[in-house]
Amino acid sequence: MTQSSSTTEQLEPQKILLELTCKVEALESSGKFVPSSKSRRPEAATDPFALRVLVAATAAGFTKTLFTRCPDEYYSWPLEKRRGLLRGASLHHLTKSIVLQNTRHDGDHNPDDVLRSKFLCCVVPYSTKINSDALRDAVRKLFGERGLQVPSARHFNYRLAEDCIGVTGYEPNAVTPLGLKTRMPVVLAKQIAQLDPPTFWLGAGEVSLKWRVELDEFVSAFNPVVLDFAISEES
Repeated sequence: MTQSSSTTEQLEPQKILLELTCKVEALESSGKFVPSSKSRRPEAATDPFALRVLVAATAAGFTKTLFTRCPDEYYSWPLEKRRGLLRGASLHHLTKSIVLQNTRHDGDHNPDDVLRSKFLCCVVPYSTKINSDALRDAVRKLFGERGLQVPSARHFNYRLAEDCIGVTGYEPNAVTPLGLKTRMPVVLAKQIAQLDPPTFWLGAGEVSLKWRVELDEFVSAFNPVVLDFAISEES
């Protein structure tokens, strides 16, 4: 590799970061994104890992996006303080990605079909929790909607994936739908699909790295199935 090509490769992520930062600023000034406080917007992460994820996100079609680093004590904070740091419009705009495994899956894993997949990457607001029975019922309902025979409930038992790192490539609290080690369908909680403004935060591959996305770009990139399976933490 020549010195010139090496330099180009080093500069490309910074160029992308600059362009996307400008787009984020334009988005905020347009009024489409409404921050909940007057504090300065989160600072864009520029470390090597964050830049690699940024390039991957750009390749996936994201153009209005932002990556930022959180302090080590972030997960010891109450949700409201986390929301304040990220300037989320509400607690519901802070989300988490959780990979579930159907422990009773008895066929081949089909990463492109929520009905045939052994694993599901479920994206839900931090203000909610997954109801595995509701998820099972929602998936079974899809069979009927597609004109297929509905399997017995005994064929479904959704639980946390036994080996998070082995299945996803990420440790807990760092899981993201982007670049999963095992391909699988993305399932989006209906609460996120109804967010106003339609902008939310999720994990980005490392525990301290957070990723802000626009709902339309997320849907375009991951083609998620929207289901009603998350309930309030207070329920």
